[in-house]
Parts: sequence; C-alpha cells; structure tokens
Amino acid sequence: MATNAKRLTEQDRVTAALALMEALSAAPEKALPIDDACRAAGCSAAHLDDVISLISTLADREGGARAIVVRDHAWVRSFGTATQMLPLRLSASEAAALDHVLDTLDIDDEVCARIARALLPFGWREPTAHLIATTTTYGTWYQLLAEAIRDGVRCRMSYRAHEDTAPRKRLVDPLDIESTPDGVYLIAWDVERDEQRRYRMERIDAVTLTEDSVERHAACSTSMRESLAHAGVTATISFDEQGAPAVSSWAGVEHIEPDPSHANRLRAQVHVAARAWLFDQVLASCGAITIEGPDEMRAEFCTYAREVLAEPRPSCA
Repeated sequence: MATNAKRLTEQDRVTAALALMEALSAAPEKALPIDDACRAAGCSAAHLDDVISLISTLADREGGARAIVVRDHAWVRSFGTATQMLPLRLSASEAAALDHVLDTLDIDDEVCARIARALLPFGWREPTAHLIATTTTYGTWYQLLAEAIRDGVRCRMSYRAHEDTAPRKRLVDPLDIESTPDGVYLIAWDVERDEQRRYRMERIDAVTLTEDSVERHAACSTSMRESLAHAGVTATISFDEQGAPAVSSWAGVEHIEPDPSHANRLRAQVHVAARAWLFDQVLASCGAITIEGPDEMRAEFCTYAREVLAEPRPSCA
C-alpha cells in the first residue's frame, strides 16, 4: 500500500465511514470484498485502513459495545451489531412530535434539516399550527447541558434569576433536567455555594463547558416546595374561592386553612423564589388574593403595584 497518499480530511473520513457501515449492514454476512468496500466508501485502498480505524473508535455510549470492522487479505468484515445501520422512518404522529421537539429545543436550522431528511416521512410538510400544546420551554441550552450531565462535565453558566436585571455567572456541576407543569429546571450543584440549586432553563443566558469533571454529588430528591422553602422567601396570603384553584396549584404553597380573620376566605403560606412573581399573581387576581404578611413584603407590594399601575396612591390599607 502506498505510504505517501494524501490523508483524508476529517469530513471525508466521517463520510466514508458512514457509507462503509451502511454497505456492510446491507451486505450478506456483513462482509464485502476490498474493492467493493472501497467503492462503497468512495476511497482508495490506501485510505481504507484509515476509514476502518475511525469506525473502530465508535462505541455505544450507554451499553459500551464497540464497533468491530476488520480487513483481511481480500475482505472487509463487520462483527456484532454496533456498526449495523437500519433504515428508520417515523409515522405521521411521531413526525409531528419530532417537529415540535426540534422547534422547542431551538436546535440549529441546519441540524434540524438533516434530522428531518433522515427521519421524517417522505413528503412531510411542517404543520401550519402546532399539533402539540405545551406550557414549558427547554430554553436554548438543553442539548449542551444534557451532554454535560451525561459526560460529567462542569459548566460555567450565566443565569438571570427572576429579580436580576442582568445574568450572573455561576460555576455548576449539572445533575439532572426536570420537567414540571410550570417549567423545566436544571438541577445542579452550585460549586461556590456548595449546595444543590434549581435553575429555570429559559433563564439560562449562556453555557460553556470547562475542562474539569464534576464532583459526584447525590441529587437530593427534594420537591419543588421544599426547594423553594429552602432558598426562597415565605409569605402569608389570604384568598377566596375564586383564587383557590390557582393558589392550590402553586408549587410552594402549604398549610391551607380557614382564615380566622376573614369569613369565607382561606389562608396559606407560600414559598416563592422571587417576590415579583407573587406580586404579579396578586395583581392578576384582582383582589381574590391578598398578602397578609410579613409587613415588609406588604410594603414592597404597594411600591411594586404603584410602579406597575403608574398611578400614585396614598395608602395600601
């Protein structure tokens, strides 16, 4: 074999490897004569070993099964199932689901197009309206964070909490991504604070992978309410039957009981990550929900309401 042949580019190697794997998957007994293997891969015999070497680096990320392709005197042979490539086309309902997910995850347009060409039914046209309803968003960084969780990589992250005017830097060990009815959250270990935190995915402004591996921390199976009680602020609220359905659905609410100070009303404690969120709920309820305490939060609400309404008021009593 010639030793001075020009090396393939990385893109050419990947293209040739995929073509060879596809040809071997379709060949009887998963074996091809060397000349046929070269034609399938679109490379010369001098480059064939380079292509086979690339295939041999592949392994199933979860199961660990390695791709085995060998070349003997006259044949190229594939062993096991790790290199087997099977055709796949989605049904119409599966295609609608995939189309929705691709749009939700904000994946690069070129990547979306390649996925669509490979998986969606021939002649598929994107629906004019979404066929799947959702109230959650995975933000822009789901794909990178999912890889960081899988590979155990520490991340630098810019995150804007509800009351922040600009994103702030965090150094985190990502643990899990949790989807709830009211949002999608990154569960991560805050390295500087040395404790587990929960970050709303849509408020993550930027993510970069570091060269460090995560320190293994057991993810605490705390509920949303417990997390809010630990890291948030607590208020006492009063509400009538009109506001009861909304309040009972909040993740941070507890101790719902009759309000001893007001007939036909209920009282509860609610843990919130940001005061402004609670203030918005109170304003939107048009009087069905009121803040009973603490007093400093009532005063903050008055200031917040005046700014929102842009109308000075003498008293909040």
